[in-house]
Amino acid sequence: MVQTYQGSSQKLYYPKRTPQQTVGLVLIVLGAILLFAYGFGLVILIPGILLWYYGREKCPYCKARGKLSPSRTDLVSQERGFGIVTRTDVVTGRVGNQQRRNTVQRQERVPVVRTTTRVAYRCSACQRSVGSKDYYTQQEDFSPPQQQTIVQREIQREVTERVLITCAHCGNRYPQGTPRCANCGASL
Repeated sequence: MVQTYQGSSQKLYYPKRTPQQTVGLVLIVLGAILLFAYGFGLVILIPGILLWYYGREKCPYCKARGKLSPSRTDLVSQERGFGIVTRTDVVTGRVGNQQRRNTVQRQERVPVVRTTTRVAYRCSACQRSVGSKDYYTQQEDFSPPQQQTIVQREIQREVTERVLITCAHCGNRYPQGTPRCANCGASL
């Protein structure tokens, strides 16, 4: 079973390769092949090396190329939530005399953990911090659900029993200790 996760596909801890570096690497490989096969690959190999070297990131302080390296990694946040996962199942079976093999893709909503990691970079030439970059990953959460803690408080109340007195003249009821009836004015 193959699982595909939505999320960042960047590798952690290293700066991303620039487009100039990619073109330079392609030219280096092509130039090396032509150099060994036909002997004239230097025409392509030299520009490839130059593009690769000058395409590398440089330090903003000392201008040194290719000296940036990760110095510190911090876990910024970790959030639990739900995400979509695409699963690929391979189904094999027999239809008549023929063996059949099919792939079925399906999407599921599953619990995931979204992690944000901050990587700080430092120049190894001048030893200065040159900044940081946040990387995001999303992985399926296989951990058991967290149990909620239930806080129980015992509330004690003192219940006082109230005695009601009925007025002999009008029938209204009042708490014990009331001197006069509010309706007819008779003393209780």
